[in-house]
Amino acid sequence: YRSLSKSCLFNPDYYREKNPELSGLDDRKLLFHYLLLGYRERRQPSPLLNPEYYYRQIDFPDYQRVEPISHYMKHGWRDGVNPNFLFDTKFCVSNYPEIQNSKLNPVDYYVKNMASLDNPTLPYFDPNFYITKYPDVSEGRIDPLSHYLWFGYKEGKVPRQDATLYLMFARFEDRQLKFADKENDVLQRLIEFLFFGKATKLSDNPVFDPSFLVEFINNGGGHNANLLQRFNEYISNLDNRPSPWFDPNYYSKTYLEYKTDIHPLEHYLKTGVYNGLYPSQKVADLKKKPLISIIVPVYNVDPNYLTICIRSVLFQSYPHWQLCLADDCSTKGHVKEILSYWQEKDKRIKVVFLEKNQGISGATNAAVELATGEYYGFLDNDDELKAECLFEVVKAINETGAEVMYSDEDLITGDGERAHTFYKPDYNEELLLCHNYITHFVVTHNKHFHKAGGFDSDKDGAQDLDLFLKLSEQVDAIHHIPKSLYNWRASETSTSINHDQKGYAGEAGKRAVEAALKRRQIDGVVLNAEWAYYFYVNRKVIGSPSISIVLDLRVCSSNKYEDIFSAFVASIDAPVAQLFVLLGSEPVAKLQISEAISVDQLNTIVDNQTISSVLYNKIVKECRGEHIVFIDGNTTPDNNYWINNLLSYSQDEGVGCVRGWIFQNDENNYKVGRTPDLSNSKAKYYGEFL
Repeated sequence: YRSLSKSCLFNPDYYREKNPELSGLDDRKLLFHYLLLGYRERRQPSPLLNPEYYYRQIDFPDYQRVEPISHYMKHGWRDGVNPNFLFDTKFCVSNYPEIQNSKLNPVDYYVKNMASLDNPTLPYFDPNFYITKYPDVSEGRIDPLSHYLWFGYKEGKVPRQDATLYLMFARFEDRQLKFADKENDVLQRLIEFLFFGKATKLSDNPVFDPSFLVEFINNGGGHNANLLQRFNEYISNLDNRPSPWFDPNYYSKTYLEYKTDIHPLEHYLKTGVYNGLYPSQKVADLKKKPLISIIVPVYNVDPNYLTICIRSVLFQSYPHWQLCLADDCSTKGHVKEILSYWQEKDKRIKVVFLEKNQGISGATNAAVELATGEYYGFLDNDDELKAECLFEVVKAINETGAEVMYSDEDLITGDGERAHTFYKPDYNEELLLCHNYITHFVVTHNKHFHKAGGFDSDKDGAQDLDLFLKLSEQVDAIHHIPKSLYNWRASETSTSINHDQKGYAGEAGKRAVEAALKRRQIDGVVLNAEWAYYFYVNRKVIGSPSISIVLDLRVCSSNKYEDIFSAFVASIDAPVAQLFVLLGSEPVAKLQISEAISVDQLNTIVDNQTISSVLYNKIVKECRGEHIVFIDGNTTPDNNYWINNLLSYSQDEGVGCVRGWIFQNDENNYKVGRTPDLSNSKAKYYGEFL
């Protein structure tokens, strides 16, 4: 208690302010509270000591048993542990050797002797600069370092002369999460990035990409290196980029005529982005530069997510966009506040406030009414576009002439961390009937959207699947951009992680597929599959197509011919024109035919010498069926629906070959993949076709 009461690492005024329920206690009782209870609850004792940051540097399994101030006084500073993000213990001990002979720890020594030190500059803080630039600081009762950590960073003050550019990242006006529920300690996170190389964390600057620079930052030296100085040296060079898509050299040459009074990145953030200036040569060189309208329905979304969503469009490397937002009569007041704020900030942002809730389809259609772009792209109000999303879309338009396209996407957590990446196949018509594998990010020419009739409120929950199915019926080709351009946020209300949250979505999806079958004049029944939001289309076989079957029993022993043949014939419930049975030797007994196979339809061929491909080609010349089935004795159907199921796909003129799943059974032979039990509403089969 006596040691802490004399140390600047405990500040009663700070502790009282951060814990207003203790405002009635005097300084003595406040310190007792901290020692008896406060430190166990991770309460911060002063601006100079951050418990969370401190604990991360020490290796102690039970933090509740470690009071950080006394630990720093006795052990921590000798181990090079830092009490906060700005104070570098090793730097102080190295530059002020008298600390070793004093009775003070480095922080107390530095703060109490700051005025008398010849050069009190820390790697990240210069008290002389700070006091000179902000004279009001010296009028207070606390030291400059405490002042900055307590008040200065919140007020946009900079800690040293060469930190202005770096702190621009920290204090960039639109990334302070103005509408967030809790205080955003930007400085703490960004300096933590420099110390710990957190390349996966969100950057406070939309043009600054930590993962792009982390290799440079981490390879420049150890803990004692002046990381801030190295960062500023890197970014001040016009040939060095803060991200892959912003070229300071191009920007300075094109728009600033190499003026030196402002860094090109600072100019872009404050002016260029709102004026649609090109960040690099590759964007400027695009031949076609169509206007893309980004359509966003909004309803009671988290304020932080909505702000990030809007900013992800604002800071696209491709500037020819229009953001159209429709508030679906939100009941939370912050929604209108945020939308109004951004609408005033950039003329490309258009907002409509609906007087009555219309649901997601109605709100989306209302947002479309604001759009004047040649292309429409669809964005959810809590998701975000990656910085080069629209550039990649326009690049695809230039290279392929695509009018409908989609991309891969990342599933991200609430704080923006990537959880998974969805790598999607190229357009697959049958798969889209089974599941909405496209989801995001989808862009379509406006003429196709309007021809499709926009979004259908009857399909809310699966309105995007319904639209994609309609679009696929209008265009000759749908282009897949094999790059992850979209961040789909997983939240408690999102179907991305909670399939029970939107139970109506499954039924809406089923109705969307049923409507597609009707439009395409496909006679079939849509069944729910085993997974949520998956379907199976059971098509009706048209007419009575003729079938030739080639059954190869040469892989089986001769004493099993009869049993395998009988089981196979019993599984046939469709008319068969011919059945060719290939044997390696004569059967022990005569193969027993059934009602499904007549004597004149059965052809047995004993041949153990000719290779399969040659023999099959020879047999095919004798086949009269419109469809030919190849199957061997190690593969036995497990129900009577398999032929009709394969025929339902094979009858499609666009399909050349069909096969089913094959599963290994307990007898170590194989069965043709399961076809649906038509008596059960849950289908258990997904066909593959070529």
